Amino acid sequence: MKPGLIEEMLEHCQQLIDMIDRVGACPELTVIHETFVESVNRAMKAYEEGKIAVDLRALPPVMYSFATEELPVLCQGGPDDIQNARRQLKLFMVSVKEILKPKYNK
Repeated sequence: MKPGLIEEMLEHCQQLIDMIDRVGACPELTVIHETFVESVNRAMKAYEEGKIAVDLRALPPVMYSFATEELPVLCQGGPDDIQNARRQLKLFMVSVKEILKPKYNK
């Protein structure tokens, strides 16, 4: 497993938030969103393979669903949807850091 997988996912999440703060909805937002989703997919795969452990096992599937199903719709929506996406992304980051507390298994 690639070291720093969770950190990479959080970095991509922050990049998406930063893009929303700078420009709102635009083609660049879609590219950054896709990068974030790819990192979420890699992290989820590592989690499913037992390479990442979390404190609350019920939450990763919910967060995965948000990132891969709900967020794309929000990112393509209007200004209110984009701001909702921003709030949800901030919550995603806090959830990973403070609730899931992921650890890499050897």
